[in-house]
Amino acid sequence: MELNPQVQKILTDLKYDFRDFTIEHFANWIEKAKGRKILLIPWLMPSGLFGAWMSDGEIPQEYFFFRKNAERLLQIHIQLHELSHYLCGHPTKIITKKEIEEALEKGIALPFDEMVKLRSPDKSAYERDAESLASLIQEQIIRNSQIEQLTRGISSDKKVADSLKNLGLI
Repeated sequence: MELNPQVQKILTDLKYDFRDFTIEHFANWIEKAKGRKILLIPWLMPSGLFGAWMSDGEIPQEYFFFRKNAERLLQIHIQLHELSHYLCGHPTKIITKKEIEEALEKGIALPFDEMVKLRSPDKSAYERDAESLASLIQEQIIRNSQIEQLTRGISSDKKVADSLKNLGLI
């Protein structure tokens, strides 16, 4: 699969320091860069849907829903994927804060079925770009955390680190 050059440019233009990465810190960085509030919302997603992004049509706010009952690592990937749709400038469903509140208070369903149509097979380039950007972000996270392990001079294995300390080597 060939990488869309715009996807790499999006990551480069973010100028984010991945040594500081947490999903919350990354979302805050994007929030400040884009001037729109970002809400990461765990949700009981409909079958077959892992995440969704919707924009508020009344206030500068973005809603990123992710599967509440997924493993933490998958939740992070889902959030990165949905944030990537946003960063790539893909189209999304416009909703209001009132619709979110009604869903929370009264159990009124959010329009996730419209998200499935929006990301249908004829929109596969959107999915490919979002997945590519999410993968590039994960690569940066891994690369930077590994560099930190190497440059700290202490093993990530506590027993090894304790032994090195006892020997006076660190």
